[in-house]
Amino acid sequence: MNRAFHLSGAHSSAQTQTTRKVLNNFRTSRGSPVLRSQETVKNSRPCPRRPFIGQQNRRLHFRNGNDWLEKLRKKRMMELEARVAESADGGENGRDDSPTTPEQPNGTGHHDTHALPPLFVQEACWRYNKMKRADLDDDPNIIDFTRGLSEEQKECLKPNSSISATTVQEACQAFWQESLHEDFASTIANDVPIYSHVNFPGLHLIPSLLPPSAQLLFTSLILHRHLANPLHTTNLSTTHPITLPSHAISSLFLLPPSSTHTAPPLTTSQLLSSKLRYLTLGTQYHWPTRSYPFTTPTPFPPDLTPLITRLFPSFRPESGVCLLYGPKDFMPVHRDVSEQCVRPLASFSFGCDGIFLLAKGEGDGEGETEEQREARLVAVRVRSGDVVYLDGESRWAWHAMPRTVGGTGPEWAESWPVGTPGSEGGGEWERWRGWMRGRRLNVSCRQVWD
Repeated sequence: MNRAFHLSGAHSSAQTQTTRKVLNNFRTSRGSPVLRSQETVKNSRPCPRRPFIGQQNRRLHFRNGNDWLEKLRKKRMMELEARVAESADGGENGRDDSPTTPEQPNGTGHHDTHALPPLFVQEACWRYNKMKRADLDDDPNIIDFTRGLSEEQKECLKPNSSISATTVQEACQAFWQESLHEDFASTIANDVPIYSHVNFPGLHLIPSLLPPSAQLLFTSLILHRHLANPLHTTNLSTTHPITLPSHAISSLFLLPPSSTHTAPPLTTSQLLSSKLRYLTLGTQYHWPTRSYPFTTPTPFPPDLTPLITRLFPSFRPESGVCLLYGPKDFMPVHRDVSEQCVRPLASFSFGCDGIFLLAKGEGDGEGETEEQREARLVAVRVRSGDVVYLDGESRWAWHAMPRTVGGTGPEWAESWPVGTPGSEGGGEWERWRGWMRGRRLNVSCRQVWD
């Protein structure tokens, strides 16, 4: 029977025009930044902690002459001043809410896990989210290694290092042995360059690091085996407990599409096709509080560890966040600052293309020209098999995934889960054929503790 794998989710929907809905979606509340679909935004209620500027429906324009933006900026300043005053007084009820200092155990230094993202980053995120597909494909500001780099981008991106073909070969061999108890049948012929951005210290782009067969196996392990592991929580774990398959089945994709799991009932088809948003591996990140437990019964998956540690020996994978995107899904502006150590982060992309946005600096861009604001942003089109490696300043930078580009997946995604490695025949997957065709899976692996 099948040895490996498991499930994923999709999302979709209609436009949202009001300021209320946009801010509810793009401004990170004191809860967690959540993978959002436009359907989710349409049906969401305003966050009570964030009163909205402007109550009437109107289209948004993010440049000069928009009074709503000025009002929002003034409100932001008032919020920040209030928080500074509260911190100076020892916080509410006398508690100490002062930010962590670099000398404290929290390696994230001064970063506040509940800080508000800069407005200029949110504006850029919204702009890419609403951009027409043709304009997105032609945008000269987006780094796209498949399309080719412009002369200006070549000046900023330097292939200062590489991962040797031997290292990739050995990593894949260990991956296959641990996952399938088989040898890796392909041969890696070329070294893989690592492009470092001179204007964004710590941002390293590694296009096409994983060969298609490794992409297929990695995706299959996540969506079959690890999604079926009850220790790995999803966005549905508390509201819709899932009736997981037995160990012998090892994949939700082998359950009947009409089988239900909870009240209100969810069929397997609904779960896999529209409701599942994220899955956490290893140390379970708590989204509402943006924190990790001090102890955990959940080890990082041993079948993924050999691949990651051989490719990136600078950190020990202890936690992984798997985000599942449909064609109209996006991740709003946020930053990963909850880890208690200063170690890099590796983000793997599978399936359809995505637009990755990263910013430097903390200010809202007040008083800066448009060129100055744009210089603080970098947008990258990431494709299946690419890895974004964040270290140094970029490790704690604001970033987002404003766009999933549907219909751009690799060849193996056209039929997945048919073709799942380690399965016999493939007929058991036929009912789900093409499930990954319009979807994107992002897996970010990080060390939590020193």
